[in-house]
Amino acid sequence: MQMLETKTKTLSNVIYNAIRLDYENSQQRDYIGISEIAYCQRKLYLQKTRNEKQEINPENLLKIYEGTSAHELLQSLLWRYRGRLDGFKYYKAEKEVEIEGVLKGHIDLLCELDNQIYVTDFKIVGNRKFSMLKDTPDEHYRIQLMLYAYALKLPTAILLYINKETGKSKEYLIEVDLDTVAEYIQKAKDLKYAILEQTTPEIPFKDEKESWECSYCRYKQECWNKSFIEIEKKDEAELIDSELETKYIKLCDEIEELEEEKKIIKDTITASLNGKKGFGFSLTATYTPPSEIINYDKNRLELLVSNDILSRCAKKSQKAGFYTLKQRSS
Repeated sequence: MQMLETKTKTLSNVIYNAIRLDYENSQQRDYIGISEIAYCQRKLYLQKTRNEKQEINPENLLKIYEGTSAHELLQSLLWRYRGRLDGFKYYKAEKEVEIEGVLKGHIDLLCELDNQIYVTDFKIVGNRKFSMLKDTPDEHYRIQLMLYAYALKLPTAILLYINKETGKSKEYLIEVDLDTVAEYIQKAKDLKYAILEQTTPEIPFKDEKESWECSYCRYKQECWNKSFIEIEKKDEAELIDSELETKYIKLCDEIEELEEEKKIIKDTITASLNGKKGFGFSLTATYTPPSEIINYDKNRLELLVSNDILSRCAKKSQKAGFYTLKQRSS
């Protein structure tokens, strides 16, 4: 029994390692995939410019390949019985397509239904995902199918969701919109240029809650860390007009000097009030005991009394230009 367990574990490890190697190999693309262009451009840039390996739990590796296995099964069945399925013609599976030298992908199936040729794509999902499907499919899948159809000069495509737990299905007919296609071809060109120039794309969202993509992205903390964003923004300094930059720095220096001069004058005036009488009460800069209630003109008090003194006083009321301040117990 012990030997059997050992052999089983060893074989499992071999299988997991084979799947891991295949998955890592599939992620090392030297092109921009049609299936990925509708996702965050910044994420795609970081994935393609960094030599990083994503760690995946062995238990999740087989789940990744559930969809692949189901695709291959469906393709095999349709091919095997192609001559016995009325109104259906099987043309090609896993056909590679390319768009303007910047986008590349592999379609699940090219077939004919009732004399109409379609690009078709299968999405194998669980109960939760299937229950969330609405009248329109996921936007990134819609874009993917639209680009596939455009690449083959077809007007429409079919997106088929299959619930792997119940066997139920939901089918969408995707029509090609040329404006949308042009938008994503341009995004692919921009991304390709950014990769060549090593220019990180801007974050396309206002905050991390705007898109579901951020929730599952490995770069989430990096993108939404404020200090990281500020450091990256500094690279844009070279775009600033040098003359304006010099003038701005000079003004900042002058303001700093004026603030220092203002502080000196204020401290001098405050010091000169020690022991003096104002409205019948003694105004002392350090507010030493005994406790006193001091009524003094609000504007002059704010000007003449330093912040550290005010912070040691409790504000009791504010009436018609006067503060009523009471010294805290020492």
